[in-house]
Amino acid sequence: MTNDVVADEKAIRELFGNLMDAVRREDAPGVAQAYAPEGFIYLDVSTPRAFHGREGAEHTWRLWFSMIEPGSGTGDATELQVTVAGEYAFAMHFDHYTAKPKDPSLAHLFDFTNRATSWLKKINGRWHILVEHNSFPIDLVTGQADFKSKE
Repeated sequence: MTNDVVADEKAIRELFGNLMDAVRREDAPGVAQAYAPEGFIYLDVSTPRAFHGREGAEHTWRLWFSMIEPGSGTGDATELQVTVAGEYAFAMHFDHYTAKPKDPSLAHLFDFTNRATSWLKKINGRWHILVEHNSFPIDLVTGQADFKSKE
């Protein structure tokens, strides 16, 4: 592995660390900084089914932050696997989030783990997420999402 690849992998891991730091600060614009300034596609678990541009990330996170008690949100990217190929990279990770909901009837939605795949590009010397897809496994018998996403 070359020094450039090692440095790029480190920078990408820092990008995800900074993204999760912004989640814990409940900072939607800070989360959005991880994503490409233009042409970004965000395929989230919430509606609508796709967003284009950083506003998708900001929209999703502003909504989530509005539903939780201030200061209660956590987020961690785990099992992060990164593959770098020149100016592009791929990352697979599991993201675990918890928070105390303002509406107690929604408690089941505020401790979950989603699967995430991210395609990244180095733009002007800095890594950005170009496409992100988040999902939950589905129990094919019941049709219910597995919000805990255990092995």
